[in-house]
Amino acid sequence: AVNQSGSLRMQSYRIGMALADGSVPTEQRAARVAVLAEEFEQRLASPRLADAIPTHAGDAVRAGYERIRADWRGRMQPRLRADIARLRDAGRDVSEAQAPLSYLEDVDGFVGLIDALVGELETLAEGRLAMLRVVQTIALILTIFVVLITMILVRGRVIQPLGELLECADRSRRGD
Repeated sequence: AVNQSGSLRMQSYRIGMALADGSVPTEQRAARVAVLAEEFEQRLASPRLADAIPTHAGDAVRAGYERIRADWRGRMQPRLRADIARLRDAGRDVSEAQAPLSYLEDVDGFVGLIDALVGELETLAEGRLAMLRVVQTIALILTIFVVLITMILVRGRVIQPLGELLECADRSRRGD
């Protein structure tokens, strides 16, 4: 989930770079940006990310994820669609090609939201790892305890009687 959410940052900037790449004809640029936007949507809805988000509404990770989804759908995606339309129209109207791209104005703030989600996911993962360490430590201590108890029982119930049996057999061999 951390990697998947981190890839959202990269994808946001890839979209911005594709928008700003003046070396590519506007129609090709618009098509490339549309493909990258679709990839962003797929990554945002990816089960690898969505399944790692806690389900209870008050959770900070859930709130961050929902904030990103809402910002993408309510602000960034409409701006991106407008920029794609502007690029497609730029071949017909030269003044449209010079207009500033609104997605680029807000991408840094949007990536800031993604950074916050990545931080929350890292904190969640670190908490889970800490819990795993505690469980492993308890399991190790219990395992050592069970091994010690087993060794004591084997010594008292198997080794000592076996030693007595060997001693008796040895005395019997000597004619006692």
